Parts: sequence; C-alpha cells; structure tokens
Amino acid sequence: MAGSGLARLQQAGIAVHGPLLEEPARQLNRGFIKRHEQGEPWITIKSAMSLDGRTAMASGQSQWITSPAARADVQRLRAVSCAVVTGIGTVSCDDPAMTVREVSADDGAIRQPLRVVVDSQLKLSPEAALLRQAGAILVVTAEAADHPRAQALAAAKADLEVLQLAADSGRVDLAAL
Repeated sequence: MAGSGLARLQQAGIAVHGPLLEEPARQLNRGFIKRHEQGEPWITIKSAMSLDGRTAMASGQSQWITSPAARADVQRLRAVSCAVVTGIGTVSCDDPAMTVREVSADDGAIRQPLRVVVDSQLKLSPEAALLRQAGAILVVTAEAADHPRAQALAAAKADLEVLQLAADSGRVDLAAL
C-alpha cells in the first residue's frame, strides 16, 4: 500500500494495533526493507582468517582454514541468498563450485543462488569447476560482451551471461553491480 496500509485500514473502521514485533519483522524481511528504504541489496560478507590475520598460508593454500561448523554456516547462508559473488582471484586459486551443498531442504530441492564472478579482464577459464555445476552464472567484466573470451565462456555453459559494467579505471564498476 506504499506506506499507507495502516491508515487505509483505520479509515475503513478496522482497529489497528502496532507496531507489533517490529524488530523481528525487520530482521525477517531485512533484504526487502533495505532495498526499499535505501535502494540497495542486503549483503552478507564471508571471509575466513587464521589467528595470525591471514586468509591463506604463504604458499597461497587456503582450503579448510575454517572449521566444519563455519563451513556449514556458509552453506546455510548460501541457501538463503539470491546470489553468491566472488572475484576472479578466488576462482583462479581455489576453483570453487560456489553451490549450496550439505543443506537439506524440506521438499528435497535446494535452490541454487545466482553465482557471480567479478572478472574485469575475462580471465575465467572455460574449464572452471563452477561452469560444470547446474545453475545460472553471471560473469561481470570491464571487457565488451562480444569479446572472444566472453564467447568462449558462453559456449562452455548455456546458462552463463556476460555483463559489461566498466568503470573509468578499466575495472568492474562495483557500485553499478
């Protein structure tokens, strides 16, 4: 009702009490509320860090820097997210699938979020693990969508889209994304 729902109910003679449970309701609908109040999406950032403040060992290896409980939390976060975003550096080093795994859905079906790779120079390999998984992928780049590497990626996976969002710096415009 564009913010006038309570007033219209009252004008119709309906007793209205509230706000009731406002904080739990805001928490439940935080993505919707942030989008409508601020015009921006709700974003959850996940980062793993060792006790010495690093995200990987000196060799670059970072697998299993977190505990099994933390990895299960990541799966639950993915399962309720519309999109999972990562950069080409992570894809190049870790070759992640970026899918929801090890989470049971009540009806047996798990909704996979859109997987987004921020890749300014289209370095994503057509052999990347995430391209072998079911579900849509968006590759965001500063390169033209008709670039030969973009065409190779599109040929590697039917439900892959390449989107050009270039900033003046020649990198992806993250604010536009």
